[in-house]
Amino acid sequence: MATVGGPIRFGAYVLLEKLGEGAQGDVWLARDTRRATGAVVVKRMDPSRIDDERFRQRFLHEATIARAVSHPNVVAVVDGGEVDGRLFLAMAYVAGRPLGKIIRELSARGARCSVRSAIDVVAQALDGLEALHTAVDERGAPLEIVHRDVAPKNLMLEPSGRTKVIDFGIGRSAAREWKTATGVIMGSPGYMAPEQILGQRVDARADLYAIAVVAYELLTLRRYVPGRTVVELVTRSLKDNFQSIADARSDAPRALDAVLRRALALRAEDRFSSAAELKQALTALELPAASAPPLIALVPWEEIELEKTRVAALVEDTWKEAPPETRLIEAPGSTVADEPSRPRAAKYVALAGTIALASAAAFVAWPTTTVPRAPPTAPVAEPARPRITPRPRARTNEPAPPPELVDAPPAARRRARRTAPEVEPDVPEEAPTVDPKVLIDRVRALPQAAMTDEQRREARALLMTFNRSLVEAQRGRTPASDAALSRLRRLERDLAR
Repeated sequence: MATVGGPIRFGAYVLLEKLGEGAQGDVWLARDTRRATGAVVVKRMDPSRIDDERFRQRFLHEATIARAVSHPNVVAVVDGGEVDGRLFLAMAYVAGRPLGKIIRELSARGARCSVRSAIDVVAQALDGLEALHTAVDERGAPLEIVHRDVAPKNLMLEPSGRTKVIDFGIGRSAAREWKTATGVIMGSPGYMAPEQILGQRVDARADLYAIAVVAYELLTLRRYVPGRTVVELVTRSLKDNFQSIADARSDAPRALDAVLRRALALRAEDRFSSAAELKQALTALELPAASAPPLIALVPWEEIELEKTRVAALVEDTWKEAPPETRLIEAPGSTVADEPSRPRAAKYVALAGTIALASAAAFVAWPTTTVPRAPPTAPVAEPARPRITPRPRARTNEPAPPPELVDAPPAARRRARRTAPEVEPDVPEEAPTVDPKVLIDRVRALPQAAMTDEQRREARALLMTFNRSLVEAQRGRTPASDAALSRLRRLERDLAR
């Protein structure tokens, strides 16, 4: 996670780090000033498109969709609206890994997960989609929500194994007040159903097609729709690209091919009618004994734990430095004129620059400036100061002679000094400092396969401790990790036996 900008005050939020930027706007890691703890993700619309009514309605519609759904497999949306002419959406921070990144990592390593674990991930995503598809408004009327951008990038896997559906920026529902412009294709190339590409009306079955593409790629680690350019992906999506999964891996039953073939049918009427029906077909499959590890065991969760610790420390530190009542400058060129809440060092640098600038201006203006003289006043008698007799300065370059040479002639003293052995000054030995990055690498290098459950927990705790030490070091503070270093050495000795 790269740090760009921040902290920036945006309504009730303090934007900490920019996570990404696209055609719609930017996405930030943020802190809600109304809550003492916890991080959120704020998605802001591009201000240059504030006058685009269609774009504006689409963005606001995302908040309407998300607020209508409360499900453990759908990311929680906590707020939405407009601040200073910028539309925004605030979502809960999910400490997980996008499924798209997981698939790329597995493909690079040539590591496949078990069929059962892949189906479990897809089944949870189907639960989230079913919650979207069956959502109703406050009057009980169906919203007929369609996500329209189901892709690996919008499916998040958490360390607990839970799958979450995220991002509803291009969804549609019966409550919408806008229509997509003619000829505009909205979605991720390679995951859009044929009717979506052709600009026809879409319903829940378009999302089922997309999740079936995700399932195919998770099981085979290859793209369902081949192609490198958008034109190639769109063109090939109108054709049948299915290749047998059972032929690619021996632990996949032939019945799985039949289920995914139906979900990937080119015509919407030939697919499953609902996400619940597709989930039922997948979970009813008789699967052989697993010949591959579960997906959750193949993901490097240590990085996620480190990131969670870093984000928690960042939010906590910002809470101390920027309390809710403090206003921050919005950005260069902003109309917000309140006093910024900056770190002390930055304030002192700014103050020193202001003083220097004022001094320079006064110096330049001095020859032509007439300063009125103050009327004479009676002198004020200063209190008498005590007279201090300075002591003779000792010659610090000559050490005091030893007792036996106190009464010796000066020549004898000089000879004794020339022949005396040199003695190194007694300087206390400093404790060697260890870079937290080195300690993190040492923990990661521990043999995971040889660890017990207790040792794995200890290693995970050490990773979090050293990551916090790294954060403290980046802030210029001296982390205290002597106890953790001793624990690491003890763990290394135990595993070396």
